[in-house]
Amino acid sequence: MAVSDSELGAYLRRAVLAVIVVICVAAVVAAVRTHSSRKAYRAVYRLDAAGAKDTESDLQRTVAVLTGRLEALQREFKLGRCSVRSLPPDRVEVKISCADSPQAPLAWLTMQGKAEFRLLHPEDGILTKAGRQALPPEYEVKVYKERRYILSRLGDLKTVETEYAILSKPSLVIGRFKGVTMTVTGAGQSVVLTFRFSEEDARAFGALTALNAGRKMAMLVDGEIFFPPKEIESAVPAGSVQVQGFFYIPPVRRLAEMLDAGSLPLPLTEESRAPAGVGASTGKD
Repeated sequence: MAVSDSELGAYLRRAVLAVIVVICVAAVVAAVRTHSSRKAYRAVYRLDAAGAKDTESDLQRTVAVLTGRLEALQREFKLGRCSVRSLPPDRVEVKISCADSPQAPLAWLTMQGKAEFRLLHPEDGILTKAGRQALPPEYEVKVYKERRYILSRLGDLKTVETEYAILSKPSLVIGRFKGVTMTVTGAGQSVVLTFRFSEEDARAFGALTALNAGRKMAMLVDGEIFFPPKEIESAVPAGSVQVQGFFYIPPVRRLAEMLDAGSLPLPLTEESRAPAGVGASTGKD
């Protein structure tokens, strides 16, 4: 007995509806499990306001920056409910909800975001040739930690450390970028980061690169090298600079998002952290 078109259509509609119901139920169950596995944490930070001229303004700016950063971190770490509020005169309270340890998201959230451009020693490979003892007192050693995928074990990463002799004092300090964007291009997942300067910083960066063409320079954020140093080919007067390479994407993306949200006017010192609703422990965890 042949099945009519109307019967076949009704059967297909019921089958599609059943699939949709199963997907919805699975999504709800997953959401409930995720929500129930999250824990809420409360942390309090103090602004390092020694010598600050306007602590109230700095506190307001800090809350605004942290609130903007949390939007990106909620996606990055799949956080639940989050909030930031000021505790005058010089403290902020951060509440986050996460399934794993809050250490990583809080570390990214509270980085100051102070960028420095420092020149390298003019003799390439001086550390290999003569060692640390040969460095003049105005130089120090900084380590760049590059994370690479291991081709023999897909998905695994290894960390390769490279030492550089870098001037201890920065040639240029960027308190706040005008904007930071990241794009990933090509099948090889090449990362391109674009840092846009304010008008004043653009002039200073153009002068710095003009005077030091041929030298290598590194950009440090909060004293850490995130990208290998590059040679200054010529003056860069365009008001922006790009960094390109095959970087491990998650930390670079987080760095771009944090810097784009703005830098903190003052460093933060953690005073306490504990599960929400529990008495806070004193000091850093």
